[in-house]
Amino acid sequence: MTEGLVEEGEIIGIADTGLDRGSITTILDDFKGQVAKGYIKGIFSKGWEDPQGHGTHTAGSILSTGVSSGGKLRGGAYAGKLVVEGLWSPMLNNISISPDFDDLFGKVRRDDNVHIHSNSWGSQNLGAYDNFASLVDEVSWNHPDLLLVFAAGNSGQDLNKDGRIDEGSVSSPGTAKNCLTVGASKNLVA
Repeated sequence: MTEGLVEEGEIIGIADTGLDRGSITTILDDFKGQVAKGYIKGIFSKGWEDPQGHGTHTAGSILSTGVSSGGKLRGGAYAGKLVVEGLWSPMLNNISISPDFDDLFGKVRRDDNVHIHSNSWGSQNLGAYDNFASLVDEVSWNHPDLLLVFAAGNSGQDLNKDGRIDEGSVSSPGTAKNCLTVGASKNLVA
């Protein structure tokens, strides 16, 4: 984090498995005062808690204050606020994604002033511009001041060993035209 670049007042949305215990009052110290609101979005879910841990991990990368580490491990937007959309479905034992992307992304833009929305989920429809990608582009068109961020997925491979991830390995909706897709790779070690 570059000193002097602090994102105070930024409200960031996240749709994932949930966050910690799903309660603003009993949340982990690294998130105290950081969560503006939590929404229940998972099928048959009764809360926005995180039974799997993935959402808590990704939220920490976004805006953990670093209290537990004495300020050494902070999220990239540690002075912002978070709006959590818990997608965990106890019935499916997985996340559930509603096809109403305006409800998922547009609602928090309109109601909670979210301008950046992080999503570390996707389909196994690798490299395809499918319905999810189309829905992301529609929301981006309707809300031009909302940046949707998606994970590229975990399927990248370098099968031909040329040091670059092979084409067609990004999962949808990271294949949308109007979102920011984030991924990582490692260098070849000689």
